[in-house]
Amino acid sequence: MMEENKKPKLKDTFSIEEKAKYITRESETGIIVMDVRKGKLYEANEVGSLIVKMCDGEHTVKDIEDAICAEYDVDRETLKKDVAEFLKKMKEFRMIKYV
Repeated sequence: MMEENKKPKLKDTFSIEEKAKYITRESETGIIVMDVRKGKLYEANEVGSLIVKMCDGEHTVKDIEDAICAEYDVDRETLKKDVAEFLKKMKEFRMIKYV
């Protein structure tokens, strides 16, 4: 399956609302996520915030890329690499799964 057809979804233990393992808050510059168990903070800019919000299991990676392209003036190939890297990090941090 091509990467752009995958649908990233925030894990059930992670959401934009407070959960037992993560607390997420929007800031002026994007989004801040705290992993309560590890005491770690993750911060993402406006684009990262958009990616996090679209990880709902309904949007494909391509949908996310399209939304960013519609909002920002960015080269598609560069964007694809950046989105893939961001989602890879989210997966490494066990924040998302693919459905």
